[in-house]
Amino acid sequence: MESYFRLKGLVLQLSLLSLFTAVFAVDQCYYPNGATSTDTPCYTDGDFSHCCANTSICLTNGLCLSMKQPFSLSRGGCTDSTWRSSRCTDICVKAQGGAGSAVVWLDGSENNATYCCNSVLVDPFSGEKICSNVDGATQTSFKILDGYIIPSAGVLSNFEEISNNTSSFVANGTDTAVTTAVTTAATTPVPTATATATASNENSCNESREIAIGAGVGVPLAAIALLSIGWAFWERRNRKLAALPAAQPTPLFQPSYQVARGHESYHAYELKGSPPKPAELYTA
Repeated sequence: MESYFRLKGLVLQLSLLSLFTAVFAVDQCYYPNGATSTDTPCYTDGDFSHCCANTSICLTNGLCLSMKQPFSLSRGGCTDSTWRSSRCTDICVKAQGGAGSAVVWLDGSENNATYCCNSVLVDPFSGEKICSNVDGATQTSFKILDGYIIPSAGVLSNFEEISNNTSSFVANGTDTAVTTAVTTAATTPVPTATATATASNENSCNESREIAIGAGVGVPLAAIALLSIGWAFWERRNRKLAALPAAQPTPLFQPSYQVARGHESYHAYELKGSPPKPAELYTA
């Protein structure tokens, strides 16, 4: 009986160990040469997945978009150590076997854009841009498929998509102040804490909108009232100035006395003469 329980406990331990090993194997990322990577899987559905750094956005085309300057595309790791899974991208696999590889734009736009692994050089003879060599061999430019954001992975690991019809995301977790959006498939909506928080946020938005509208209407009215008062004072001052008598001009120079000039007529008079006095003549 005792050996039976020991055997049962051993089987349980082996089962847990196998489960842990399988989970760890799926979560562990590898580079093309089999070296382990510190990247995180972009898909967590139990199948193999390409991997990106926790500072990058996972894209559906198997690449990563860095959120650090300079913003760039790159090829990360994969949870399949053999890189035989279809979810392991074949882009720039030979460029950097033991690490991630940059995916650099070379030329073109939209669907005609071409890219290179690692870096782009300028041909010293032709002056054209070319891809750098990979392991001493000439590298050929290539095209990539359009990529879309994978939510809840990479730098968005703490975010979840609000709905399948939008590209909006909301923070998830107790370490953020953003309310988690939960989408339910129930036919009859059930009030939840999330719904209450959403309603509260909508009320706050409505109140903020009403305040903004009130301020937008009140400020122009106040400005018009102030202008009207100023115009009334200006008109009143002009009317008072117009009612005052005109002031006489002040001469620049005024003499200290005035010569009196009358209208009298003057007549000529003869002065009285005096008799001549005798004078003695002198002789030589």
